[in-house]
Amino acid sequence: MFRKVNNKLLGIIFGILLLAGFLLFLFDGGKNERTFREVLVDIDTSKVTEILIYPKSQDHKEVKLYKDNAGWHVTLPSGNSAKVLNDRISNLFTQFLAIQPKRLAARDESKWKELQVDSTGSRVKVFEGSNLTLDLVIGRFSFQQPRTMNTFVRLYNDIDVYEVDGFLDMMFNQGANIFRDGTVIKSD
Repeated sequence: MFRKVNNKLLGIIFGILLLAGFLLFLFDGGKNERTFREVLVDIDTSKVTEILIYPKSQDHKEVKLYKDNAGWHVTLPSGNSAKVLNDRISNLFTQFLAIQPKRLAARDESKWKELQVDSTGSRVKVFEGSNLTLDLVIGRFSFQQPRTMNTFVRLYNDIDVYEVDGFLDMMFNQGANIFRDGTVIKSD
């Protein structure tokens, strides 16, 4: 049977397959797109009025950062409030905007406990006025060679867990006193 197949017929079959492959490549329809979110944090930093952090190091007790006419303040455990330096707020916003998914780490709740993005993780809420624009759970971190730190995060109302660059625990797993202005005297 194969002896009857000549080079002309094989060339025609090869041409048809080549044309079909080219058409599939050309009209793929976007099937090579990511299967997960490209953006996790979408906030307008100029409109943010309140940040609530529930750090696991503080047994998830609320750390409230809020903006009023005099600038940013933090509510202390005693109930008083203290001024927050603009640099601290700028660093927070820089951390928020740097949260970009590198890879999808899990697609179901069974991995939440292992990655600490369940109730054991630090939770962060960002408000623009009365609108909740970000609700994020920050889980455990991982260290990979060559010297890269990654953190697992999950949007609170989502089941997907993402791995992002950075050591987010350093910024978001702190008590209220770390945010307060520690300046005692400003003098020459």
